[in-house]
Amino acid sequence: GQGLVRLHQFFYRDNQYITPEEVGHRMQAGQTPEILDAFAWYTGLFIGTVQLIFMPEGGIWITGGVALSHLSIFDNPEFLHGIHTSPSYLPERQKYPLGILCNPEHALMGGGFYASKRLLMI
Repeated sequence: GQGLVRLHQFFYRDNQYITPEEVGHRMQAGQTPEILDAFAWYTGLFIGTVQLIFMPEGGIWITGGVALSHLSIFDNPEFLHGIHTSPSYLPERQKYPLGILCNPEHALMGGGFYASKRLLMI
């Protein structure tokens, strides 16, 4: 979304308007390596933060449109650098599984499962 547009404007000082879709296409084509590195690092930082907040022994499972459109960020070394930015509880956190679910239906199924559990509690 607009976050990628802002990253594009920051790295490339492009004053013309560019859509999030155009930035995504450029990332997929390998034309914006700086944005890909920054996006990978911020994604890793987010995951590391979630690990520190919740200590999810069951792991973190990622899916959805942005992640599925840019699977290359998970192979990017900056992704792991982002996760390891905070060394707090790192030995424990390294034991937590990290999964990337590549089927676009997983997010819908997870949302449906959560909704059914929530509705049954009411």
